[in-house]
Amino acid sequence: MIRPALIAIFAFSAGLAHATIVFKEGWNSADNSDVQQYSKAEATEYLRGHSESLKAIIDGPAACVLEVTKGCHQANDSHFTVNGAKSTSKCRVDSVYVGSKSDHVSCP
Repeated sequence: MIRPALIAIFAFSAGLAHATIVFKEGWNSADNSDVQQYSKAEATEYLRGHSESLKAIIDGPAACVLEVTKGCHQANDSHFTVNGAKSTSKCRVDSVYVGSKSDHVSCP
């Protein structure tokens, strides 16, 4: 009885270890999020659902890292600013964000 529960807990926690999204200090400051404020959880959910390429890097192996440097900003062309520059060479997912220096992801 305990064994199946432990296996389920391990499988669940192992899945969480793969989601790698980091937020640069100040990403959600008034200047960097002047269109709409998001919490880290809300930003993660939005970005994960925005495209398969973002989902691939966020949910990829630990070698894959998506960094959010700015929240939803610039009213005339609202977007998040993200990069995948902290991903290592072991990040082998099909995502245009792996290794990127600065990309814009539209936001409402």
